[in-house]
Amino acid sequence: MFTPHTGRMREAIEARAAIRATGMLLELAIVLHLLGSQAGDWITGQVIHVDG
Repeated sequence: MFTPHTGRMREAIEARAAIRATGMLLELAIVLHLLGSQAGDWITGQVIHVDG
């Protein structure tokens, strides 16, 4: 189960991030959808950073 960070924890994470923001679960879902679809058939051996 995914529990989004709130309050001080979120502020601490955002302070360390280069763009001063955190991602959304939807952004990860989009990448996972691509990799699981026919469009991702030729993507192999890659490290995909979902970090904004």
